[in-house]
This record gives sequence, structure tokens and C-alpha cells, in this order.
Amino acid sequence: MKESSAAPCSPRVAASVAFLCFAPVLVSFAVAPGARWPEYPGLAFHLAVFALVPSLRAPEWARMAGYGWLFLDVTTGVLALNHVPHAVADPVRRAPPRCR
Repeated sequence: MKESSAAPCSPRVAASVAFLCFAPVLVSFAVAPGARWPEYPGLAFHLAVFALVPSLRAPEWARMAGYGWLFLDVTTGVLALNHVPHAVADPVRRAPPRCR
């Protein structure tokens, strides 16, 4: 397995920033359920995880899957922040149908 050296910062820094951005989101579930403000630190959490993915000791396909998940998750967060109607946003939010 080839090690990636393209990490923009140390994994410890990226993980710490991600944790600090996600902590207010977790607190908001108990303090202010249904509030919109936690979406902002939630997006910051995902952007911090973008810096963490390159430093993972994983095959290239796993890192690419991580980037794909982050892209879709950030996209749905931006859709929610901008009050995009469900009729428009559902194709992004919904999982693709399973093949039988």
C-alpha cells in the first residue's frame, strides 16, 4: 500500500479541529433540538475532515470513497442551510436504489 504524503496538515491537528467543530453540534441536540445554527459548525467539521482523509492509512479507493461521502454530505448540508425544497434536494439526499 502506497503512503500518501499530500496531507495539508498533521492528522492530529485536522482531527482536533474536526472535533472542536462537531462538539457544538452534539451539544445542540440536547440544548436546542431543531435549531439551524448547528449546520454551520457541522459544515466546518466536514471541511476539517477533508484535511484528514489524505493522511489515512487506507487504500486509494477507500480515500476516494471518503471524499465522495464528504462531497455528498457537505452538499446536503448546504442545501439544508439554503432552505432548498425537498422536491429538489431529495435526489441528493436519498440513497441510490439497490440492484437486485
